[in-house]
Amino acid sequence: MRKNTWTTVRELVGEVSGVDIAAFNKDADLFADFGIDSAKALELIVGLEDAFDITISSAEAADISTLGDLVDLVTRLRKPNSKVRRR
Repeated sequence: MRKNTWTTVRELVGEVSGVDIAAFNKDADLFADFGIDSAKALELIVGLEDAFDITISSAEAADISTLGDLVDLVTRLRKPNSKVRRR
């Protein structure tokens, strides 16, 4: 089954944070709601870059605060019709 960006990003955030993300929506704060710290943020960025074959700059990463921000960024950076490389 092909997973969409939303599903894959949410799953990766859940893995990195250790939080059950089922109840969270796009407005959930990565830091307050998921407890993402700088080390987990780096792990998340690297995981996203690998999963989606993208590069996220420091400036782009600094602008992310919500789950929706993260999904929007990945969607913008993905090549059209690219496949998720993980899972």
